Amino acid sequence: MSAEVVQNGHVGASANGLTVKKKSQVQVTVTSVTDSKSSSTSYRKLTTLRETTHKVSTKFVTQLDSSARVILENTTTVDDVLDSIAAERLRYMPQDGSMLDRVFKWAVHFIGQMNLLSQAVDPFVVYSDEAAQLMWGSCLLLVQNGPDHISLLANIFGTLHNVALEVSHLMRHSELLGSIPEAQDEIAGAYADLVELTCAVSVYYYQKARGFSKVVDASEFDLRFGHYIRSFHTHRISITELVWSSSDVFEITSDPVATIREIRTFLSFQDRAIPLILSARRPCHAESTCDWFAGHLTSFKTRKNGLIVVTGGPGSGKSVLSQWIVDQLQVSVDPNDYDVIAYRIHDDISSTKSALDVVRGLLLQLLDRRIGDREFLGALSKAVKLSSSNAAVNEVEDSLWAAFHIGAKSVRKLMLVVDGVNHITGDSHAVPRLLQQLHSLVSHHSSVKVVALSRPLHCSLPQRTFQFSIEPSHVSGDIRTIVRSILKSTLPFNGLKSNDREQIADTIVDKANGSFIWAQSIIGQLNQSRTLVDILSVLQTVPTSVNDTFEHTLSTVNLRDTETRSMLAWILAAPRPLFVEEIHRLLETDTKKLAILHRVGDIQHDILHALGPLVTIDKKVVSFKYPTLRQHILSISSSVADFKNTGKFPFHLREAHYDLVNRCLAYVKFCVHDDVEVSSVPMNLLAQTHFFEKYELLEYAARYWTTHFLSSPMAEANETYKLTSAFKQCLPDSVLFALLEGTCHRKHYTLQHARELQTMAVKIRRLVLAETSLSLLQSLVLEVRVSHELGLDRVVDCSYEAWKLSNSILGFFSSVTKATAELYMKSVQKHEIKSELVVRRREEMLQYLITVTKEEHGASHELTIRYTKMLVQLYIDIKETESACKVCKELYEMSVGRYGQFSTETAEITTILFEQLQHLSKSEVVVEIMHTKYEYTVRNLEITDKRRIDSTLSIITVYEQRGDISKCDSIFFDLWQGLSTVEETSETVLQMKVNVTLAYSEYLVRHSRKEEAESIVSGLWTSIERRDSHFSQQTTVIEKITSHVKQMKWYSLAQSALKSIWSRHKSSSETSSTTAMAIVTSLSEVVQEAVSTSTTTTTTATTKEEQLNVLREVFESVTSSTTTSKEVSVSTIQMAETISTVHVEQKQWSEAIQVYKRVLQQVWSGIETHQTVVKLTKNVEQTVKLALGLARCYFKDLQIEKAAVVYGSIFYSVIASVKIDHELVRTTTSSVIEFYETTYQFSNALSVYRDLCSAHQAQLGKAHKLTIQILYSWGDFATRCHHHEEAEKAYYEIFSSSSRKNELHVDTIRAARAVCVLYEKKQKWKEAQEVYALLWTTFIKCGKEYKLESEFVEEIYSSYLSLLETKTKSDITIIHDLASSYRETCIAIYGESHEMTYKATIRLAEISRRSEKYHEESITMYESALKHSEKYSKTMSSKETTQTTTTSTISIIKKHLAQLYSSKTETVSRAVSLYQEEFKSCISEHGYSSHITLTSLKGLVTSYKRQNTSKATAEAIKILQSSAIGIYETETDTQKLHESARTLAQTYLELGYKEEAYSVSKTLRHRLIYESKTTQKVTISRKVIVFAVAFEEAVSQSRSYASIMADLAAEIHLYESFYGAAEKEFSQSFTCGARLLIFQRNKNWVEETKKTEAELFRQFSTYFSLSEHTNKTSLREFFHICVFDVVKGDHHASIVVKTIGLVYKWLQEGEFQSAYELSLMLHKFIRRTDDLRSQIDFKEGFKLCKYLGGLGVNKAPDTKLQKSMLELSKTILQEILYVNRATGVRFTDMNVNETNELAILLGEQKNFEDLEFVLADLWSSRIVQKTWSSDTIISIGRRLVEARFSCGRTEQAIRLCSDLCYNIKRVWGSFDRIALELTELLSELYTASGNYRAAMALHETVLRQVIHEGRDISSAEAASTSARHAQLLKRSYQRLGGWDKEAQVYKDLYSEAHKRHGSEKSWSHKSLEHVDKWQATGADELGVWRPPVNYGFLITSTSEGKKHQNQLRKISSHAPLLHLSDVN
Repeated sequence: MSAEVVQNGHVGASANGLTVKKKSQVQVTVTSVTDSKSSSTSYRKLTTLRETTHKVSTKFVTQLDSSARVILENTTTVDDVLDSIAAERLRYMPQDGSMLDRVFKWAVHFIGQMNLLSQAVDPFVVYSDEAAQLMWGSCLLLVQNGPDHISLLANIFGTLHNVALEVSHLMRHSELLGSIPEAQDEIAGAYADLVELTCAVSVYYYQKARGFSKVVDASEFDLRFGHYIRSFHTHRISITELVWSSSDVFEITSDPVATIREIRTFLSFQDRAIPLILSARRPCHAESTCDWFAGHLTSFKTRKNGLIVVTGGPGSGKSVLSQWIVDQLQVSVDPNDYDVIAYRIHDDISSTKSALDVVRGLLLQLLDRRIGDREFLGALSKAVKLSSSNAAVNEVEDSLWAAFHIGAKSVRKLMLVVDGVNHITGDSHAVPRLLQQLHSLVSHHSSVKVVALSRPLHCSLPQRTFQFSIEPSHVSGDIRTIVRSILKSTLPFNGLKSNDREQIADTIVDKANGSFIWAQSIIGQLNQSRTLVDILSVLQTVPTSVNDTFEHTLSTVNLRDTETRSMLAWILAAPRPLFVEEIHRLLETDTKKLAILHRVGDIQHDILHALGPLVTIDKKVVSFKYPTLRQHILSISSSVADFKNTGKFPFHLREAHYDLVNRCLAYVKFCVHDDVEVSSVPMNLLAQTHFFEKYELLEYAARYWTTHFLSSPMAEANETYKLTSAFKQCLPDSVLFALLEGTCHRKHYTLQHARELQTMAVKIRRLVLAETSLSLLQSLVLEVRVSHELGLDRVVDCSYEAWKLSNSILGFFSSVTKATAELYMKSVQKHEIKSELVVRRREEMLQYLITVTKEEHGASHELTIRYTKMLVQLYIDIKETESACKVCKELYEMSVGRYGQFSTETAEITTILFEQLQHLSKSEVVVEIMHTKYEYTVRNLEITDKRRIDSTLSIITVYEQRGDISKCDSIFFDLWQGLSTVEETSETVLQMKVNVTLAYSEYLVRHSRKEEAESIVSGLWTSIERRDSHFSQQTTVIEKITSHVKQMKWYSLAQSALKSIWSRHKSSSETSSTTAMAIVTSLSEVVQEAVSTSTTTTTTATTKEEQLNVLREVFESVTSSTTTSKEVSVSTIQMAETISTVHVEQKQWSEAIQVYKRVLQQVWSGIETHQTVVKLTKNVEQTVKLALGLARCYFKDLQIEKAAVVYGSIFYSVIASVKIDHELVRTTTSSVIEFYETTYQFSNALSVYRDLCSAHQAQLGKAHKLTIQILYSWGDFATRCHHHEEAEKAYYEIFSSSSRKNELHVDTIRAARAVCVLYEKKQKWKEAQEVYALLWTTFIKCGKEYKLESEFVEEIYSSYLSLLETKTKSDITIIHDLASSYRETCIAIYGESHEMTYKATIRLAEISRRSEKYHEESITMYESALKHSEKYSKTMSSKETTQTTTTSTISIIKKHLAQLYSSKTETVSRAVSLYQEEFKSCISEHGYSSHITLTSLKGLVTSYKRQNTSKATAEAIKILQSSAIGIYETETDTQKLHESARTLAQTYLELGYKEEAYSVSKTLRHRLIYESKTTQKVTISRKVIVFAVAFEEAVSQSRSYASIMADLAAEIHLYESFYGAAEKEFSQSFTCGARLLIFQRNKNWVEETKKTEAELFRQFSTYFSLSEHTNKTSLREFFHICVFDVVKGDHHASIVVKTIGLVYKWLQEGEFQSAYELSLMLHKFIRRTDDLRSQIDFKEGFKLCKYLGGLGVNKAPDTKLQKSMLELSKTILQEILYVNRATGVRFTDMNVNETNELAILLGEQKNFEDLEFVLADLWSSRIVQKTWSSDTIISIGRRLVEARFSCGRTEQAIRLCSDLCYNIKRVWGSFDRIALELTELLSELYTASGNYRAAMALHETVLRQVIHEGRDISSAEAASTSARHAQLLKRSYQRLGGWDKEAQVYKDLYSEAHKRHGSEKSWSHKSLEHVDKWQATGADELGVWRPPVNYGFLITSTSEGKKHQNQLRKISSHAPLLHLSDVN
């Protein structure tokens, strides 16, 4: 549910509108409460708000911009925010009732209540002021979002308003809250929630509104901020409960909180969907509607009638009016106004329609207003208890009304609004009875009034009830407003003209006859029409009745469609509106196929598509558009007589119920997969909510399927059911559903109705389901419970049946079975039924209960005894002595067990037993004999007697074999306990104790009671330990116990026992004995096992430490005892490992070292002091492991030297002890090397490698695989350590180990390569060359065999080649031979087409290219490589360029070939072809300007030049020229243009083509100039200028780049300006020409200047000459102004200003004709050059209008000329305003004084249309004009009202004037000077428009306000105001010709006014006679509107009058209406 709290059909209402206390008043109140406390009690301060304010402040700083923070900083008090809101209201001037108006009202109400709450918490909460300040600023930030986000603001402040209503209820108890510490915590928390809510909302939506998207909506409001409101509600409920708990209500209830919760639950709706539905359909009146009722509401408040019944036909707006009344009262600023409670009865929600529902809904709201009212609570509690009985509904209803009377006793002013009275269900007396109850309420309580709204009633009303009928004339205006809004916002009507829409609206309103529904329905029917004629034609033929329109609407729905028909039937038959998801699930449920058919798509769209004309969907709730429409369809469906569906309407309503019940049940059957156990009680609310939220349709099905069934054809008369097969298949066999259904029945309906529905559900399940059905059982159990609550006789049979069924299904010991048995017993006792059947059933039930309670609680439990007594009494009553005796014996045993042998209870049982035992005679079975024997031994033998022990153990064995464990437990425990208590200390007794205890232990272990077993053995051991004198003699016993303990793995106990024994041996110095050593061994094993076990379990650290301590002690003993021996056992080594491991884990290195040393010193002494080599023979691996551990600990302890010694000893000892290929050698070596490497002891590591290699070579030989591996490891490690000598030695050992004469072994190749690398580092070039040669030979001979990687081979080749080329400086022949052999070998190994061969070929070609003698071979190799280049087109580095670049292999080859070809004359032609190919490729890939392309170009033209022929030369020049043009035409990059130009020019010069270069430069310049002259679009970028300039600079080698560029740019720019614009529009052409003219003048080009000026003046004269007689002087002056200023940036404004200045000058000098002609030219200039579109032009144009009109200047003596000037003035002004309208130029940008003058000028000219436009523009910009005062805004609004009225826009003028009046009164009060003036103006407008009734009502309202509310003005002012409006009221009466209301109303009004003002001079009978003397005719001109003399709107200082008073501030002085004293 959303934040808006909706309960029982009503919205929570405010008690007093705006009620904010002043802080000082609250402090006084709290102090008085505090003083009443004990003087020793200190008043505490809560810090709840500290964190909240800090968090919010931080958020403000980090997330708000500076402007928002300024608002927050400037809003420090509640008065600040109220003043700001007042200013915002006067700026926006919202219509009364508009959404923005409501936002302002809600905001003020919220602020008022929050101020009250802030002051209430201030005495006991710190930071309350800071929090309040944050909240005020946040509210203001929200409000300032304005109408642009009105929907958002309405949602936010509507929610906050509802919260404020709840706060107002709490604040009535502020005094009490301050005295309850717990309540202080809760109210502080509630306040913190609201502070954080307000601030969080403001920050979030402020950011959203100013974000990038600007899209803000409130759809996520609940999701984001709902938790704050829910938290507040939680606090509020807690506060309410605390107040109740603190009230004196304990006489009523011992638990007030539980009672209040029970009452609230009873009064609230049970269906969770209903509050959501009510929230979704809350009526909302449209803007400017319902205002007609304001006067009636005011009148009703003052009437003596307490009950008013407002009646109206269907669709007359009653529900909306009821909400309007509620809203008016809730946001009233009058602190003495009525609190309001509203309840709305909905025809389609059955839970709202009974009279009982009405009173419950009203009481629920009153409950929060009467917190602490003891009498009220008692009355409600009584009514709730009555509802749980078998009382009639009327009794419960009367009880609730009685409670309402009690609650209404102390309320000050309360108004109840009850809407929909005609929908009350029940008999014919239901409505009269409800009205009578309401009448009784107002009759007994004068402070209570009731407004009941209904359709016309057919019953008599209670006496003194005022009835008001809504007539069509009342609502016609509202209908018009609604119709206009729909037409304006709906297609196709919004495309019509405004006048056409008005015509349509008038027709609809006339025909509507006061029905909103008819009007809205008709508009829907007009949607198909597209022209005004068609629409009006349709309007003439539409039906006049609402039902006929419904028929038409219904005909548009396709009821032949199955889904459409089904959905309509469901919505019609449902007891409440359905949700979209519920309909979705119903549609998916197929009762024919018995399956769920999942639907895709938008279900909401499907519903609207099918039933759009009939339904509406709001917040996912599907409802009929109008209640009347639903009733109409219901009436049609009720006329269907059968189920054939052949009539007009396609279904019978009972069919709809049948379909609904089947689908609901099928949904549950197929979708609800959860289930629960059968329960004996209804399901709790939390569990219900869980399941209802999980399954969308489950709650509806559970609550309503039974009612649908009763309405379906299956339910026949006399409670007989005709179940269909489909229904039987759909009915689910679900315990969960049955439980939910029964729970809902109990809460949703009256108790009697719930019982009837539950009984029906049981019957149906019996007919359909099996007798063993769990759901049947569940349904039956709940029927038993509700019948029991009602006290029905039938509950006896039902409960027995339920018990039998539960027993057979759930079993004997089920809680449900037991619960039904208990219910049976309660019912039998209550009804005292004594039939034979009942007696036998009682016996059966008691026997059952005794058995169950024995099992659950034991035989001696009080409950068991109670049931046994009942059974005994039953047997006695029916005289069954034998049974009684048997039970008596059991009872006796029970009594002894519970009360003792000698208790009174046991004595009583014994007496009964002795009386009955003589009749008993029973044989015993074997078990009984044994038991008797056992009992005998127990009674007669000592516990230590072996016979008794054997007998006991035997009986235990038997019982255990039979599974009677409980008896075994008892007997065994008795035996063990008995023996344990024996004090005898003989060996025999001890042996018995040990044997029995160990046997008992084994028994307990067998039955999973190991802990108990350990406990008793531990106790036995403790007792033995205490026998100090005999302990040493108990060897056998001790061994038996320790063996048992070890077997059970009780390590702790075993450890303790063995420790104890060991301690005794130590104390007796017997530690070296064989027994002691055995104990030590056992102890060590136990402890080690415990320690290892503890690592995998959750053993505590303390326990583990204790175990380790024991292990240490044992270890110490063992090592001490073996100090003289060299033998160390494996267990000792393991102990050492365990202990040291723990030390290592704890980083206790020293302790670990000591442990290791204790062991090692016996087998390896001196290992840590000096390097010792020993040969290990026993436990070698374990010993080495210990030694390595010691070494690691030394290392961790930073004893590096000792660690090194130990590691050395280990290494050499291992080598000496095991074979070299043993795994231990490898692992040890790895550890040693790792240590040396970690400690940077590389030399030691190398030493280890050396010795290890020697050992391997000695034992395995040099060529062994392991030896080679070690050598490689040695060499690799030495290489990493940069010990190149060591590395060389290692690798050389490998290299030399298997080298043959001319080739290498495959294993030595890597070593040989490494040797080469090392030789190269040492610059041993010769040695390296030798190894390379051997490597190369190996490759040549064995490359294919060894399968060497091609990369490795290539690496060797590259390195070998680099050595020969760069180090040994070998001859080219040697290098060539190497490359040649490499290629040949590649061919042999890889083949000629392999990539390796391809690379070898290219490398050979490269090497051959270096020497001229190999050029032929190089060409051959290159040509060969070209054949395979397509396959291996990888890139290779180009060594020919200085840049780092990569080129394709093909390109490189061709390039080198071209170079080789061009080196000889005979092949130069072949080079040209290659160069041409390369050049073309470069152009294609890189373009002409690329450096690569230009390089290729140079090679090509050089090749041409080398041919030394004229043809080749011409071709070269042609190519150069085409390249230059290509760059010019294609390149756009400036840098590339510059570089390519210089490179190309340099090529020209190097080849000797300088003249040709000059020719190209001229060509480029010519093209640039030519293209600038032409009018065609230039296709070449202007950046090519750079190319031309750079080329010319490089060729000339004398002029600078800047000089050439300046000349060329200037030349191009001039021609472009002149020729490019010459034939365009005049303004552009003239501007370009003027620039050219000025440029030529500056260059002193005289001839060009004259030509240009002549041409320009010719064009100017042609353009501006007005007639043949135009004065050339004025034209020439205007020409010079234009030429001079047109080249400036803002030339337009400059020309206008200068020309108007010249006009002013000539007018002052008398040059009128010239001034007029100049004005004409300027007018033409303005019209043809973008009009007056800038603000300065507008101002200057307005100035010109004034000059031409003769204002402020000399007037022309020539009348004709003066008239022409005036006409021109008017024309210009109209054009100015027209342009403003077209372009959106705002008059607000003008100086306000100038705008004021404009208004005055337009008013004097009576140009009201433009005046209205100007004022409307100012009015529409008032929002952004923050500097305008409220007076200025109001003055503009007033002038706009008068201008509109003068234009004939009467309705708009009156509407605006009404808005002004309303908002000013709202802010400044009704008696403010401006408010009174505008009220009088509004009256005058009403009068002028002939609406005398409205004028009369207006004056009546003012008079009433003065009489009842005029406390803020003096008596004289009040009298003067009353006198004035009495006079105006008289004129209205005279103009109307009578009174609008009853004459007595006005007589009474006059009398009240006279009573108040009679003593004032301004009120006199001489000037104002009594109403009785007024004549209905003869009105004078008083009150008639006259246009103002001056339409200026600026207010002078003399007209301001006294300051205004912000009435909103007054809310801070209003106290709450209701205090705790009112309650008590």
